[in-house]
Amino acid sequence: MQVADIPERWRPKLWNSASEHFYGVAEAFWDAVQNGLNPDTNRIYLPVFWSNNYHEQHRRRREPVFRAVPELQVWLDNNIDPTKEYFTVTRADEGIYEYLPKNVLVFGAGDNADVVIPLANSMAYSAPKHRKKHLACFVGVVQCGGPRTPHGVSPKFSDYDPTGIGTRIRMSMREAASNRGDCLLVDQDGSTPEARQTFIDAMRDSHYALCPRGYAPTSFRLYEAMALGTVPLYISDRWLMPYADRGEWQPTCVRVAPDRVGEALSMAAQDTFAYMADNIARLYDSHFSLAGTCQQISRYLEDARCSV
Repeated sequence: MQVADIPERWRPKLWNSASEHFYGVAEAFWDAVQNGLNPDTNRIYLPVFWSNNYHEQHRRRREPVFRAVPELQVWLDNNIDPTKEYFTVTRADEGIYEYLPKNVLVFGAGDNADVVIPLANSMAYSAPKHRKKHLACFVGVVQCGGPRTPHGVSPKFSDYDPTGIGTRIRMSMREAASNRGDCLLVDQDGSTPEARQTFIDAMRDSHYALCPRGYAPTSFRLYEAMALGTVPLYISDRWLMPYADRGEWQPTCVRVAPDRVGEALSMAAQDTFAYMADNIARLYDSHFSLAGTCQQISRYLEDARCSV
């Protein structure tokens, strides 16, 4: 595999509110390549940390939105060869804001991806076997907002609406779950170690995790739930499902429409979806962890070449 000679400045590190280095799938794939991952593909790898660039520009310019990075667009315009094939990896909510020509294949965990991959991160979790206390849980914020940009449009900047689709779905979810006595609901953000531990404990203590979409159609908690041995109830108006087109794919979450949360919880209480916990235990490391996601991207590239 050939790697494009992209300046180091387009691979900035990202730090969260707790001053911890956030490490996502773009960083993980780059490190895997540096450590020997070398898929047999004719596509050239573009190692850009897309989301990190948007966050860095947002921090530096103190802008109210995330947007395409002009200097990065200039580099892309001047260096992408229209006669060659490329690929890149991103976790960006709305996909890549810069213009990319059709000869660039995007593996993405958000919108406008050519190949959907898990929104995995580097948080270390374990899923010890112990008695569950709750049918389902949700620990997080309701006011996550949503984009004004219609689905299917590749935007050049974020357009945050605090009352957007993500917030509306989470409010509807909370209303449905609060009518039951077997669901744990905690309204808090995860910016402190104590809050993070509350999130982890709730997940471990629950059979199911309420995983509503956020600003984007998916969220990190979907895969955090899997890592903690909890079956996700993926609540959204549309679902980004990694590996759904692969023959060996097995159900690892319950897709729930926003107006069907109560019905899904009733079915969950009857163990209708309990078998998915076994699928998660079998597939998490190889398909949904950061390392597994990198291997699956490599496999996809090699399979695509063999099918040509």
